[in-house]
Amino acid sequence: MAGNSNFRVGLQVADAGITQPGQAAYTNDALGIPAWSDWAVDSDAYDPDSVRVHLELRPGELAQHVRLGIQVSDAGGTGAEGPVQYSRWASEGSEQWSATAFDADNYDPDAFRIILENRPWPRRDFVLKDVRIGIQLFDAGGAQAGVPRHTPWASEGGGWSEWATDLDAYDPDGIKIKLEARVEPV
Repeated sequence: MAGNSNFRVGLQVADAGITQPGQAAYTNDALGIPAWSDWAVDSDAYDPDSVRVHLELRPGELAQHVRLGIQVSDAGGTGAEGPVQYSRWASEGSEQWSATAFDADNYDPDAFRIILENRPWPRRDFVLKDVRIGIQLFDAGGAQAGVPRHTPWASEGGGWSEWATDLDAYDPDGIKIKLEARVEPV
């Protein structure tokens, strides 16, 4: 990957379309100890409409093998969490989304959080060359998919994705995440 290829990932959540955003919440960087981001909520911490993801480049070379986890909660991030859903590890290929993450009742969550996990790179014959992050929101218990949104590639400087919504852009039920990785032979 390009020079400043270490990174961290953030989420921002908004209500009323994208007019009432909350604070962005970030993971540790890819070379750090894995830790959950804070819960990302909209301005009133209740039933957001949209989510976007940020790929923020950090100083240092990416020496770790990474994957992302996403979790959803109700009650403004204070309870009723659903199970964590994970992307694939970077070396396993990246054209597959995580399973859909829901809160405990699979309906209108309030908060989202993300983790960036790392471990030693398992393949000596390939190297990680580039990454970007994808998100997609769902409604009707996961039956109705919104348009997937992606950050720019790290080699393009990273940055924010467009805002993701479900089909009616109102109170999604779940979210999927993807760590899209480009690997090349050594």
